[in-house]
Amino acid sequence: MSDNYQSDGAPLVFRDTGTGLPVVFLHPTPPDGEYWRPLIKELAGVRAIVPDLRGHGGSQLGTLPVRWFLMRPC
Repeated sequence: MSDNYQSDGAPLVFRDTGTGLPVVFLHPTPPDGEYWRPLIKELAGVRAIVPDLRGHGGSQLGTLPVRWFLMRPC
């Protein structure tokens, strides 16, 4: 099942498949949640929860606040 939710106005997508022990699979950057598809197909007894992190796959980046430490000189 694919679904989405809102976080600070940005739609974020995740996939929730299988039954059993829930495991959250976080993808590296720059890929998206599809990175895990071949492995998840081979797993039995695992409920795979695979989000697309902000700005990846079907998830939007949204508007994030700029932190002061990003603006200070090195």
